[in-house]
Amino acid sequence: MGKLVVLLGKSASGKDTLLSKLITESGFKRVLPVTTRPIRPGEVNGVTYNFISNEDFLQQKNEGRFIESREYNTLYNGIPDVWRYATSKDSINLEDGNYVAIVDLAALDALRSEYGDNLLSVYIDVSEKVRRQRCQGRGDFNIDEWERREADDEKKYTADVLAEKIDLIMNNIDASESFSALVDFLKENNCI
Repeated sequence: MGKLVVLLGKSASGKDTLLSKLITESGFKRVLPVTTRPIRPGEVNGVTYNFISNEDFLQQKNEGRFIESREYNTLYNGIPDVWRYATSKDSINLEDGNYVAIVDLAALDALRSEYGDNLLSVYIDVSEKVRRQRCQGRGDFNIDEWERREADDEKKYTADVLAEKIDLIMNNIDASESFSALVDFLKENNCI
């Protein structure tokens, strides 16, 4: 039986980088999330996410095809929008090996209910200054959206919540060092 490693962190903390390294260097399978948000440059439908319409999302949710789902109020090109995300029931089969996912705290709770001791949660911590620089480097930086996400992250990721729900808290200034520390943690937990 494999493990599900769940990566959490504030915006631009480096979750995608560590997820990619677990897949390419440690043989993890990616939990492919479902989303209604627009495709960003460089993303590929069916590889980065399963991008679907709001109508399809709501239909699949009503059919009970998700382990968990969540939605976020956001600004897209200065216009208020709702982006939906979910984890599909058919996206994880721990009998096939180890999986890795990026989720938020609400999704973590649902996944932990589903997978129990077969789930390991990792919070990736990085200073606001570094995260902001990373986000600005993506090319689609919007100050209003950044400030909204930053305020939301500060409310969600409190020290008490992290102490209660997270198995490992790690700083991610250098991706290679962070990945090495993550691999050590996963070896200690019989995941690699």
